Amino acid sequence: MFEYLIRLVLDFLERTKELEMPLTKKEENSVMSTKKDQRCNWLIWRFGQAVVQVHGVDCDLIEDWVKKVAFSTGAHVDWHYAGGRAIVRHLGLASSYAQVRWSIEYMRRDIEQAGGSVHFM
Repeated sequence: MFEYLIRLVLDFLERTKELEMPLTKKEENSVMSTKKDQRCNWLIWRFGQAVVQVHGVDCDLIEDWVKKVAFSTGAHVDWHYAGGRAIVRHLGLASSYAQVRWSIEYMRRDIEQAGGSVHFM
């Protein structure tokens, strides 16, 4: 039953990739992106599981890095700022989460070479 619900949410996520929900003032302050008109995916932000914290690098590098992770795994991955650190979140099944962790472990050197650090949660 739970897996069926997750698949429904993922299907909905695929159909509404560009959908933006209005945010409260508090939420506005916690959501960060490189462009003013682009926000993180609100479903991943609200319901996703945190995978890693990234700090010490700029927004553009994090954005490109997270897109590479998402592309390489085919998973629903996004990031946002909280407490001065970028939090990378994943929304999906446990098998997909494991692929995301493996991919991040493999690609973490991109962040480390830029002077940043990656900490698994």
